[in-house]
Amino acid sequence: DDEPGFLSEFTPEEQNAIAVTEHRVFIAQCDASVKDGGSGNSPWIEVPHESLIFSTPGLLQDWDKYSYQKVKDKVYLLNIYELYTFVQKRGYALEKKLTDAARKKYSYYNENVSYWINATCDSSNGDGISIVSENGITAYTTGNGLCAPLGVVPVINLKPNWLFPNGKLAKDLSIGEIVIFGRHLGEPIEWRVINIQDGYPMLLAEKAISLKDYDAPGDPALAHSEYIDFS
Repeated sequence: DDEPGFLSEFTPEEQNAIAVTEHRVFIAQCDASVKDGGSGNSPWIEVPHESLIFSTPGLLQDWDKYSYQKVKDKVYLLNIYELYTFVQKRGYALEKKLTDAARKKYSYYNENVSYWINATCDSSNGDGISIVSENGITAYTTGNGLCAPLGVVPVINLKPNWLFPNGKLAKDLSIGEIVIFGRHLGEPIEWRVINIQDGYPMLLAEKAISLKDYDAPGDPALAHSEYIDFS
């Protein structure tokens, strides 16, 4: 993928306003050699269902035991526990649409779009990666499914002292508030505040901003390849 990274249309000031965030990336057993912690379990979506705690037994009790890497990023994808805690538990819908600019670019005409999240499982085809389907139900995809373009819904954390055009500081935002920040494909990006920690608001894109394959054909596991590029 040779196209410019997600932040390429952000101003230098906007790029600088995004905090580098250490977060957990859940990994499967086949990637255990690179884990930073966890007991070896991974979130298992047992029954595709609109409720994350129903579809993923033990999510609330075991999330901190799942194998993980600590990764520092400016832009990343929510893991399945964050998706429940900061989105579904707060009453926000899991279903996502594609931005108008992305619809035009990819000639996409469905009402909603399936999108990637961070939850993995072991599979005979390498890693299984979790998706949220068009109807808001989570499931795994493996093998050639990782090479199918699905939605990318980024999350960022802003530095507390970023000043929005309306005069409001980032640290003064409220959970649930909708803000405009940055651009992609020539279009302003709409975000929802889904959490605030120590004055740093966590923003989740209201719509998928692009369609991307998760991986390339032939790559065996997440430890060796990830094709979603936010640079």
